[in-house]
Amino acid sequence: AGGSLMGAPPEATVTELCSMGFPRELVLRALQAAFNNPDRATEYLLDGNIPPPPEDMGPLAPAAPAAPAAGAGAAWPEASLGAQLMTKAGMQPTSQALGGAEVVMLYFSAHWCPPCRNFTPSFARAFEALGAGQKLVQVVFVSADREIGSFNEYYGQMPWLALPFGSPQAQLLNMTHGIRGIPAVVALDGRTGRVLDAQARDAIQRSGFDLRICCSGWGVASPAAPP
Repeated sequence: AGGSLMGAPPEATVTELCSMGFPRELVLRALQAAFNNPDRATEYLLDGNIPPPPEDMGPLAPAAPAAPAAGAGAAWPEASLGAQLMTKAGMQPTSQALGGAEVVMLYFSAHWCPPCRNFTPSFARAFEALGAGQKLVQVVFVSADREIGSFNEYYGQMPWLALPFGSPQAQLLNMTHGIRGIPAVVALDGRTGRVLDAQARDAIQRSGFDLRICCSGWGVASPAAPP
């Protein structure tokens, strides 16, 4: 009947999809659109295109509360970036890789994009100018490369972290932050994941690629440079 409440999806299904790195809110929306079919919901999540629920469908009943599973209720870095990030020393747990940075910059870029290849060297020098061991800024490369060889070559020119090639988080982050063109940089509060500047590339260029000036403009205290 019109306006009837759709049954809640099984909590085990919600937890399984969340463990793939998808935010719970998106998982619930995808399951609603898929009539609780987990395979179809996964397709919606991976495609980044979740159709709206049918007009005659009522609101989705909340999933029944359950004891937290592994990964459930994760802090923002894991919820947004996944359980692990690539570092120059190999894969590391996300929070460990971020190292408590005050600001996390998501760098949306690709090897095939000439403006990206022009921006990256200056951005990398700005990051390295902060000094080894600094905890002001960490950068995470969110790749739009289409094959792993290009990804590896391009990431080899970068001094920071990266989402693993093919990570579903890349498309989710593009959707979440409304990325329409690259290169793009989104600056986040490292403690909460709150957006500090959705157009941080412009701020970086205006500052003459001085990331301390950028952080100061976003109200983030800049510790003294390491000796």
